[in-house]
Amino acid sequence: MLYFLTQHPEWEDILLEEIREHCEVTPGTHSILIPTVSLDTCRNMTYMVSFFLETLRLLPPVYMDSKFVVNDCVLPSGGAVKGGSRCAYVIKTINCNPEYWGEDAEKFNPRRWINEQGKVRNDISDYQYPTFNAMPRLCLGKRMAELEVVTLMTFLILNFKLTLDPAFQKPPAFAVGITISFRDGLPLRITRRDPE
Repeated sequence: MLYFLTQHPEWEDILLEEIREHCEVTPGTHSILIPTVSLDTCRNMTYMVSFFLETLRLLPPVYMDSKFVVNDCVLPSGGAVKGGSRCAYVIKTINCNPEYWGEDAEKFNPRRWINEQGKVRNDISDYQYPTFNAMPRLCLGKRMAELEVVTLMTFLILNFKLTLDPAFQKPPAFAVGITISFRDGLPLRITRRDPE
């Protein structure tokens, strides 16, 4: 999320406004502001959750996954798979499929996650967005991860302004292992935000 925040600074203001609207904030030591983020708060932070989901759509931490096929079957694409085979899939390829996400599937657009009522969409199939796997193997920690990231990002955005170090290589290079990471790290410049 930090990388996309530095690449789309217009979202910083949107997220900061949402934080101030939904979070109770208490002063901490050294002029640090401490936001209170509960599960209910998280559910009401449409832009923050949408930003989180869009980040993981474009940069899923787990690059690929595989399943073992128990019985012979035919995939939705029409391809036949023999029982006993291992079937691998690249999560980012599914997450950026224009058939599911539109012609701008490769572009960062958190608003694609917001429905007409201004809430986070709940009509997207886990099979269109397998970042957290899909039923019946949906990640048990999905909601907890969402709450943890929203809490951390709320604290960071409320207190600091983050910019990418100009020396950072663009586009970034990734190291692919079990999870994806920035090959050369993510060098950020962090400055204190003036409390308002």
